[in-house]
Amino acid sequence: MRSTRLLAGLAFVALLGMAAAPAHAQTPIKFGVSGGVALPLGDFGDAAKLGFLGQGHVTLKLANAPISLRGDGFFQRHSIDGADGNFQIIGGTANVVYEFGAASPTKVYVIGGLGYYSVKVDITIPGIGSGSATESDIGVNGGAGIKFAGRLFVEGRFHNVFSEGSSTTFVPVVVGVSFSAPDQPGR
Repeated sequence: MRSTRLLAGLAFVALLGMAAAPAHAQTPIKFGVSGGVALPLGDFGDAAKLGFLGQGHVTLKLANAPISLRGDGFFQRHSIDGADGNFQIIGGTANVVYEFGAASPTKVYVIGGLGYYSVKVDITIPGIGSGSATESDIGVNGGAGIKFAGRLFVEGRFHNVFSEGSSTTFVPVVVGVSFSAPDQPGR
């Protein structure tokens, strides 16, 4: 289990390192921010209410291809259903993005990859006390989105975190904006 976590962490660091490397004329780097809601599913949905999230991303577009590499970092929070407390998920994902409609200003895309997730629960039970617990695990995600004019986007993804004893699953739906990295000298 630790070797799988280590591999996922190394893959994420490698993706971010590639995105931070100097860009060539045909491999633009884009940054983005987004926010929205996260729908908890399954056992997680039995305990958590609809949550909110914010995320940032770095994208490296591969030259002459409809494929990009994208690293995301996000924070989301859910209230606990029927109790005083919350779930907090902080994570990062390394993804591959495939865009359809190369000549169109509106593009549909699919996205998927691996992630590392830290899930924390804080709860207070009247007359008993309060407590918290944190678990970090790897997971997978996949979904689709629509880009408008290359900048604005709407996206939905399914995340499955391989938590001990069960899975933590959720679907975030976000609205965001992407922007290109500033031109570098010598380009």
